Amino acid sequence: MCGIVGILNFNSDSVNKETIKKMNDLISHRGPDEEGFFFDKNYGCGARRLSIIDIEKGSQPIIRGGGNIIIAYNGEVYNYREIKEELSAKGYKFSTNTDTETVLAAYECWGEDCLEKLNGIFAFAIYNAGKKEIFLARDRLGVKPLFYYKDKEKFVFGSELKAIIAHPSIDKKLNLTAVSDFLTYGYHSEFETPLKNIYPLRPGHFIKVKSDGEFRSTPYWRIPSGTSDFKGDKREAAEEIYFLLRDSVKKQLVSDVEVSLMLSSGMDSGALAHILHHDLKVPMKAFSIGFADKDFDESGDAEGLSKMFDMPWEREFITPDMILKDFSKIVYHADSLQGNTAQIIYYYCNKLISDKGYKVTLNGSGGDELFFGYQTYRADKIFKYWKFFPQPCRNFLRKASSALPISGGRVPVDYMIKKFFEYTGNDIFKAHAHWRTIFTAEGQKSLFKKEFHGQLFSHRGIYDKVYDEYAGTDLWTKIQISDFYGWLIPLLSWVDGMSMANGVELRVPFLDHRLVEKVITLPDKYKFGGYELKKLMKSFLKNRLPEKTLFAGKKGTHAPVGKWLEKELNPLIEEHLSPDRVKNLEFFDNNFIQSLIQNHMNHSQNNSFKIWNLLVFSAWMKELRVSL
Repeated sequence: MCGIVGILNFNSDSVNKETIKKMNDLISHRGPDEEGFFFDKNYGCGARRLSIIDIEKGSQPIIRGGGNIIIAYNGEVYNYREIKEELSAKGYKFSTNTDTETVLAAYECWGEDCLEKLNGIFAFAIYNAGKKEIFLARDRLGVKPLFYYKDKEKFVFGSELKAIIAHPSIDKKLNLTAVSDFLTYGYHSEFETPLKNIYPLRPGHFIKVKSDGEFRSTPYWRIPSGTSDFKGDKREAAEEIYFLLRDSVKKQLVSDVEVSLMLSSGMDSGALAHILHHDLKVPMKAFSIGFADKDFDESGDAEGLSKMFDMPWEREFITPDMILKDFSKIVYHADSLQGNTAQIIYYYCNKLISDKGYKVTLNGSGGDELFFGYQTYRADKIFKYWKFFPQPCRNFLRKASSALPISGGRVPVDYMIKKFFEYTGNDIFKAHAHWRTIFTAEGQKSLFKKEFHGQLFSHRGIYDKVYDEYAGTDLWTKIQISDFYGWLIPLLSWVDGMSMANGVELRVPFLDHRLVEKVITLPDKYKFGGYELKKLMKSFLKNRLPEKTLFAGKKGTHAPVGKWLEKELNPLIEEHLSPDRVKNLEFFDNNFIQSLIQNHMNHSQNNSFKIWNLLVFSAWMKELRVSL
């Protein structure tokens, strides 16, 4: 697990070594163990290494092919030993036991088709000195990030935005389209970044760039939209899926250092704990986060799971003072604009893991998207009938719901009811996307000064782009895929950022592409029956996890920032959303923001998500020194 950077100049100019060094230094947290560089006239690259496999010999970049092919690599290919064995049988020789060299040899053997062989999380750049060409690729579901910039003179890439904008000729200009997406959902899409002319390499894609400027981006994998011909009953489907999950966990234990587990009270990490203890007999230490606020704390139940599965366990309690101290650091390491308060939990849990000497952890991300674990899916079911209600009745209920008293908690019931009635159209797909919104289009019209409206509302939304790509797909499969590409994959960027900020590699067994393909392509009847969330998952975890865990209901990973903003975290508002600070941001209506804050403080509205997103945006602009 590492961080990578690189430059290819489209003329004969040699790459500036100091620029590569500066870019590499900015991602040193991703690989605190080693650094390495390669230069060949108009190409240069750097790598920071977090040594996990073949610790003594795995230095990067790695060179093969008589010095002609060079790889800078970030990630982990879990089946590299099987691929290496296949290549060895073909006569390929190896000087290390790393997955990095195996990936390079696989490219040497199969070219771009090598990607079909890889099972893992990765983002890498291979330079072919003979062809004067870079081949860049990113894993199927985008667990590992990779960004790039291209103009007439050069191509620049890096694991993080901050590395790319360290190049002296790249302007740090704001992309308001991505900002609008961020304010809508708390993140931006897989198609762009908040900085103009800098783009993410999309998940499941590769890029080829030649020294004459020729550029080609190609998909090698997308989530399948078809339906499999599976004929078994639901029990057989559940056991097949459990077998795949177990195999995924087994594969993801490949490491020359100890592996740990991020443990919550939920089914996803609980399933991993059961597999590790009961099926694989692998002793493992677990780590959890707690809060003094019992509405948000689930660490007691996590401790119960750790005892059940005989796992040594440690917990860290998060306090407002910790967030005041580290808020800017968390925003900085999220790298791109990301407003989910779960970042706080991931940051401190991975810091605890790192402080205790671990470099690798397993995590349950993806379980809710695979097995329909969000309340929005229940709302989708209700909406199928709700849309037939007369419009006057719907308008009345919308107005009545707005008068509901404000309540506390992770995602308060009154908030969900208001959000449901807020959408007045009849399109279930637009409704599904709407229930995830923070600032609606109307809200953003009030937030932004009028002169910026033309730049904000003419683009297709995040979910709309996914719906377009999967037009004609079955209802629940389309909604499921939309939450992968419209929700989960954009969030994986900050998941990576929070773990790598602490020098920890975070692995996600639920996102093994084999498991995703299996579950997504099951007929709808197997996936979501009635109004019960995670019904399929519960069927294969029955008798494997306590009923308390299976039927506790969806809690969500949230920090109590709504309450803390009123008092303990108020200094963040004073620093990042004061009238003077908002005035410096240029494009926001100051009075509107101050009214949002005031209405939250006097409990007339729950504006915690909106205020938090604005805090993140203001801090991000400051940390990355971005201009309009």
